[in-house]
Amino acid sequence: MTEKNLTILSSMCDSDWRMRLSNAFITFQDCAMEDAAKLGVGKEETTDKGLCWVFTRIEVKIERYPLFLEECKELTNPLDTRVFAFPRQYRIRDKEGHNLIHFSSLWALITAKDRKLVFKPTIREIHGCPLEDDMPLPTKTVSKESAFAYSRTIRHSDIDINGHLNNVRYIEAILDVYPTSFFKENEISRFLINFNKEVHEGEELKLYVSEDKTYVKGEVGGVNSFEANIEFRKR
Repeated sequence: MTEKNLTILSSMCDSDWRMRLSNAFITFQDCAMEDAAKLGVGKEETTDKGLCWVFTRIEVKIERYPLFLEECKELTNPLDTRVFAFPRQYRIRDKEGHNLIHFSSLWALITAKDRKLVFKPTIREIHGCPLEDDMPLPTKTVSKESAFAYSRTIRHSDIDINGHLNNVRYIEAILDVYPTSFFKENEISRFLINFNKEVHEGEELKLYVSEDKTYVKGEVGGVNSFEANIEFRKR
């Protein structure tokens, strides 16, 4: 388990001086990688041996968005490994210890060369460190009829250390389906995403959104890359 202080900087905030959901994903990713290194399953034991850590599913519950210069705590804890899935929880808490943003996630290992899922990775066993308020593991998304919203071509700056579209870029692509005016009246309270297929540089990612705006999917060449279910509340 890793716990750290977290100050919400201006680079993490939107036009309302609140932490962007995409930046919460960044802090989660970085904190998780730090904890993995402590557990003996970091870069030297995975990437340097031809393996890549990847997200498969993530669910997020947002009680409140952290504010500019707010002093918070971030905490991540792994759970017991399930066959080829590696569950992990992550929280951003206020100074009183209340959860503001809570992630439940499933990770997997793939081979860097042929991008295949590793069912029995030869890494150090990860012992779970459950906490009393852990969320259930993320479920499969529910599809809805959707219409084309926009497309974007994946460029150099979109690519991460694993050589594919950065997880955070998926979130930004989803949020860009909505205009800023929409978020002046609404905010995301729950977010569930399933990553189904990698997206690479040069590919065109097409975004589709349901009429009620609670479902977004991305496709490359007609193949589903990701799906997301989103819940909103009035601000």
